[in-house]
Amino acid sequence: MNKIEPLQTLLKIYKDKHSCLLQYLPEETTNQFRNHIFLDEECETLYLDEMILLVSKSTGLIEKKGRTIKLNENQITLRIQNKYNLCFQKDDYYLFKKQRGKKKDEKEFYESLLNNL
Repeated sequence: MNKIEPLQTLLKIYKDKHSCLLQYLPEETTNQFRNHIFLDEECETLYLDEMILLVSKSTGLIEKKGRTIKLNENQITLRIQNKYNLCFQKDDYYLFKKQRGKKKDEKEFYESLLNNL
């Protein structure tokens, strides 16, 4: 079954996908994007233990938010409110990750360490 993605053609045109999504997603969704940025998996890497918002590509509404605990090629597992784990198909959602202020230096350290290995 093919799912409808209304913003797919717009995202192919724009280079700045984050601002495009902020403009065209529903206001009730974008109001919850404090300190979250769009994760373009072609350019950026998703790491474990990052806070993620899952926005449905078909409706534009936030489905779930949680912390990443497992990553596969096409699946992501989130820990929801420290109570339960849920698996999601990456292709069905726009991923927004929360920017960290305090652990930025630590993250950069681990990224550089990973690149050097």
